[in-house]
Amino acid sequence: GGAIMLAAIIWIFLPGLSSNAETAEKLN
Repeated sequence: GGAIMLAAIIWIFLPGLSSNAETAEKLN
């Protein structure tokens, strides 16, 4: 459970904070 969530967060932040918002928006 938690590990998968953590991995997803890491993948979201990997590209950088600038594109993080766009990635999170697509996931939501």
